[in-house]
Amino acid sequence: MSAPLVAGGAALVRQYFLNGFYPSGKANASATYAPSGALLKAVLLGGAQHLDVCVYFERSVVVFVVVGGGGGFFVVVFVVFFVVCV
Repeated sequence: MSAPLVAGGAALVRQYFLNGFYPSGKANASATYAPSGALLKAVLLGGAQHLDVCVYFERSVVVFVVVGGGGGFFVVVFVVFFVVCV
């Protein structure tokens, strides 16, 4: 299940650069460019988080299980910046 999530994250990051959100966080037509594969990989690695503990619920009790290794997840909001106006 991780491959579709990372592929979706890569598509979002690519669209972020294509729409000109970098570096200001606002869409800017003059700042658009097509990111290289190496840039996408670097941004994806920047958003990677190691999964040390797995949390799940069993009969209304929170159970923490230490994961032996290799686990992790990708967080898009750790690597892209948007200016939010309210």
